[in-house]
Amino acid sequence: MKTSPSKSSLPEARPESNAMKSELIHITPDMAKAWLKKNLRNRKVRPDTVKAFASDMINGGWALTHQGIAFNDRDELIDGQHRLHAIVLS
Repeated sequence: MKTSPSKSSLPEARPESNAMKSELIHITPDMAKAWLKKNLRNRKVRPDTVKAFASDMINGGWALTHQGIAFNDRDELIDGQHRLHAIVLS
């Protein structure tokens, strides 16, 4: 018979300043604009991608996925610039 590990045998969670954090939030166009100001190292924006994402958002075709908006430990945007631009456009 298998048993579940006791709480005391599990690793202790320790909050760290560089620990990964995930949160589901509604991003407003104003939030997207502010976050895009922290976009210092991403590749060139592809306008067609932004328009396609915005169209999906407007027409109800945008689906929740595992992909999010990501920042590094210096609070710089490292992933999600096209999605944020689409939020502003939509």
